[in-house]
Amino acid sequence: MTANEHWVKGPAAANFKLSASDISKHLALARPRDPQASFLDLPRELRDRVYDLAILPEPEASNKDWKQPPLTLTSKQIRLETVALFYSNTQLRIEIIDATPLEDLHRAQNWARALGAENIHHMHKVSLTASSPYPLYVYPIELILEIDDAGQVDCHDKEEDEFRRVNPDSLDQRMNNLIASISRGSWSSEVFLAALERLEARGTLRGCM
Repeated sequence: MTANEHWVKGPAAANFKLSASDISKHLALARPRDPQASFLDLPRELRDRVYDLAILPEPEASNKDWKQPPLTLTSKQIRLETVALFYSNTQLRIEIIDATPLEDLHRAQNWARALGAENIHHMHKVSLTASSPYPLYVYPIELILEIDDAGQVDCHDKEEDEFRRVNPDSLDQRMNNLIASISRGSWSSEVFLAALERLEARGTLRGCM
């Protein structure tokens, strides 16, 4: 037996030879963990898995609460890692109802500006609902804006999709122009604000603050 080896008698008189390296590894594992270790010491892959479980909404999630998840407020680093995940996987719904003063629409626009260009950039699906100022629309308009990974916007009217396939000329021309203007170009905070402005509706932003 060398100076760096130890013999240990195990059960049934079996002998196990331990090297100095084996003992060193065992002692390292037996030491108490660093009391200063934090969540951010975990590998990024594990943190991302935690973010998925804590932030991603259910497939049928409602728009009852559009506050950013509490996890995004814990530290600057965690916020950087989670805000993009939240906005890219959450359908944002804004309702503008034509029953209150024009300043309520301004409130919706101010809220959109407060989001910031970076948060808006991460969005992939936005729903805008407003009482219709157009003569052929009895019910509120619900525009669905879908943004692909390249930032291209596909805008369509949710309620009229099926009807439009059968009667392509039935839409008021102004509505066609609105949809075309939103779909033109790449997604940005300017496009988002323009979509709100072009709705030409008065209303209140609900469920977003």
